[in-house]
Amino acid sequence: MPFLTIRTNVAVDEKTADDRVRFTVASDPMMGLAWECEPVLRRLETHFAGRIEIRHAMSVLVRDIADFVDPDDLALGLPEAIRRYLPRLAAIYLEEEPIGGMPIRMDGLALFDEHRPSSLPLCLAAEAARLADPDRADAFLYALRRATVAETRPTTQLDELLAVVAASGIDRDAFLAHFNGGTAMAALSRDERFVRARS
Repeated sequence: MPFLTIRTNVAVDEKTADDRVRFTVASDPMMGLAWECEPVLRRLETHFAGRIEIRHAMSVLVRDIADFVDPDDLALGLPEAIRRYLPRLAAIYLEEEPIGGMPIRMDGLALFDEHRPSSLPLCLAAEAARLADPDRADAFLYALRRATVAETRPTTQLDELLAVVAASGIDRDAFLAHFNGGTAMAALSRDERFVRARS
């Protein structure tokens, strides 16, 4: 079955061995649009119970926050440029809230700073959770998105990721083995190749 884009980040890409239709949602856990798609995905799962499969493919949205800040602000130093950019990012998130009606809170947004310049840790965390505990991976991803977008937690920090791991019931040591050991990065590379091939 061809890779059919629905909106900007959901695609129907194939049928499974048991004849279910697989939807692949390509996103970064920091994406407000992915958070806003959650109600639609739940409705699909409910309405087509047993006939569809939803797969999440990770793709890093922000490799380096310096690529997103105002170039003129960089003259003031990266920390100041990021500080000035975060309210603009918060405004983008808030514009997305009406799409699905999911709550978005951006008070005190601190997702990035000069020491945490990328959303890579979020994608690695989603991959590590899937590898460590496939049965809890979707619940982990939902909780990670909620923590990032609705609770405004600085989920690019390892301690915040581990708090989501604990709340999701995933074994911390298994998660860290994948997160730090290269298997999550390998899985992310596969996902990103998959997404690029269908973009």
